[in-house]
Amino acid sequence: MTTFQPGSALQRGPSLAEQAYDAIQDLIVSGTITPETILSENDLARQLSVSRSPLREAIRRLQDEGMLNESGPRGFSVPPITSEFVTQIYQVRRALEAEAAFLARDIPPAAIARVRALMEKVRSELATDAPHHSFSEADFAFHDLYIERCGNPMLIHLIERLHGPLARVRVFADPLHEHLRASIDEHMVALDAMEAGSPELLRDAVVQHIDGIAARLLRHINFGTGADA
Repeated sequence: MTTFQPGSALQRGPSLAEQAYDAIQDLIVSGTITPETILSENDLARQLSVSRSPLREAIRRLQDEGMLNESGPRGFSVPPITSEFVTQIYQVRRALEAEAAFLARDIPPAAIARVRALMEKVRSELATDAPHHSFSEADFAFHDLYIERCGNPMLIHLIERLHGPLARVRVFADPLHEHLRASIDEHMVALDAMEAGSPELLRDAVVQHIDGIAARLLRHINFGTGADA
C-alpha cells in the first residue's frame, strides 16, 4: 500500500467527496500512486480518514475520468500512460476546446494583450535559456480567455474534468525548448484570431494548437513502466 504523508487525513467540511477526489487525484498526478500499486477502499478510507460513501463517490468520478481502473474485488489501480491514452485524451480535448473557442464572445482586448505579453516573456526566457516556469501561467491564461467566455457552463464543466488526466500526461512529458517555442507560435496565431474577432479562425487555431501538442507528446513523451513507446 502507498505510504501517505502525515497529516494527509481530510478535514471535515461540506464536501468530503470533493476532498477525497482532490487528495487521490494529487497522489496519482504526482506519481505517489503508481500503476503498479493496488489500492483498496479500506486502505484509502483509513489513510484519508473518510467514510465509505464520499470515498466511493470520489472513486467513481476518478474512474469516469480514466484515472482509476477496477483491479480485483474492491481493488483499484492507476492505468499506465500509453500512446493510445494520450491520443484519446487529446482528441476529446480538441473537440471540447474547439467548440468553446467557436462560441467565445467579447474577449476583452486588454486580456488578449496581457496573455500576449506573458507569451513574449516566455519567448524571451527561452532565448536566454532562462527558467521557463512562467509558461504554465501563460498557457492557462490563454486557454481561459475563450473557455471562460464560451457561454456554456456544461461545456466548461466537461473541459475541467480533463484537467486531471491531462496533468498526468504532462508529468511524463519532456519540457524541451523546441516544444515550448512551437506552442508559443500556435498561441500567437490564436491570439491574432481573437483580435480579429473571427470565431472560425480562433477555432481552427485552437485545433491546430491542440493537435500540435498531441503530436509533440507522442514523439517525445517518456512513457513510464508498463506503457508503450
